[in-house]
Order: sequence, then C-alpha cells, then structure tokens
Amino acid sequence: RIATTDVTYVVANRLLKKNPGQKEQIRQYLTKFAKYYEGWTQRLDLFVDMFPVHPDYVETFERIPVVEKRGVLQVLSAAFKKMSNDEVPEDTPGLIAADNFWEFILENPATRSNPDVKATIECSNVLVDKVTSGFPQNRKQYQPMALRVIKGLSVHRLTTGDIHAPIGLTPEELRDRLCLYHPMAAEIGGEPASDLMGIIEVTLREIRTTVSGQFLSHNEDNRQYYLDLKKIEDYDAIIEKKVETLDK
Repeated sequence: RIATTDVTYVVANRLLKKNPGQKEQIRQYLTKFAKYYEGWTQRLDLFVDMFPVHPDYVETFERIPVVEKRGVLQVLSAAFKKMSNDEVPEDTPGLIAADNFWEFILENPATRSNPDVKATIECSNVLVDKVTSGFPQNRKQYQPMALRVIKGLSVHRLTTGDIHAPIGLTPEELRDRLCLYHPMAAEIGGEPASDLMGIIEVTLREIRTTVSGQFLSHNEDNRQYYLDLKKIEDYDAIIEKKVETLDK
C-alpha cells in the first residue's frame, strides 16, 4: 500500500520536478486563476509543485476500487507524454483533474469488464451523446464544461463504494475539484468565484434539461448532483421541458 502523501511526493518530486525559475513562472500563471476557487491561495505551493496535476487527482484515483493504487503513476506518466508538446493554455488553468481519468477507464478493457464500471460507462455514454447532439444552440459556449461535468460525475460514481448510493458533488465541489473554468467569468465583473459559480449552475441546469433528467439526479437538500443509474425517466424534468413550449 502506497500512502496518498507518498504518491503525491513522488509525482511532485520525480515525475514533475521543477527548478525555482519554473516554479515562479507557474506561480504567476496560476495566481491569475486562484481567485475563482476555494482554498487555492492557501494551497498555491502544492498546486505549483503538482502542476499540471490538480492536487486532488491522486486522492480521487485512490478511492476507485477497481484500479491498482500505484497505477496513478503510470496513468499520469502517459498523460504527461500526450500533452508534452502542447502550449500552456492562456484562458484556462490547464490542470489535469479527475474528469481526465475517465478517458483511461473507457480505454482500459480490464477495467471495463467490471460490472459496476460497465454500468456506469453505459449510463455516462448516454449522457455524453445527448449533450453532444442536443445541447441548446444559445448555450453552446457551455457545452465543453457540460461534458467535463458528466465525466467528472462518472469518475465520482465509482468512488462511492455503491454505484447506486445517492452521493454526489455540489456545484462548488465540481468547480474546485474539476477546476472548471469559463473565460466569461472574467467579464462579469462581480466576485470572481461567485461569477464562475453562476456559469456552472447554468451549465448544470442545461445538462438536466438536455437529458430530460435521465440518469442524473439532484438532491435539493444537500445540493449534490450524481449519476443515477436507475433513473430512466425524470418526470419533473419532462414536465418542465413541456412547460417551456406552452403559452400562458
């Protein structure tokens, strides 16, 4: 068993070792985005050391029972290789977050043979297809974020121990753990984290409308969103969609 702190140390100091000049460049880059997220300012040193990996990535990976814990080093190494020639994006934080791991699950035959993973993939694919093909034209600018949300919730579904448990993530947790960002947040002019939160909440509503609530539930009490594998029809969402087409 490799402790989470040890894995984080290996990632930061072996896979992603940086000199002081590189750290300073990264710090300046990330500081631009820190105001949009909860706790970034206090953890900025860790974000710099782990860049381009979100510090929460390792913890999320270790909570997925169907993958070997030390496999995170191999998965991240492959991700670094794939992105090594890419330019650092100017208008997003550019971090590898938990939703990035969903691609590995889709591409790994050994993982897909697990019944829980297979059921989650089938559910997630339906949502991705609906958002890809049916997202409203006037909200297209939020579609990439919507797809990231679905992939992030798909990964989270596998971390809960029971894929049918009504456990999910709040909009704030989705923002911070997936490092969701939209350049429009910088143009609103209000409190940065709240402005970004407003865009994420609009995106979540559009996802629910687009998929008619299928396979996606929202707990009003704790504000968590989660993949609901048994939810074939959401009658409230269907009614809401119908209401939009009716006159007064």
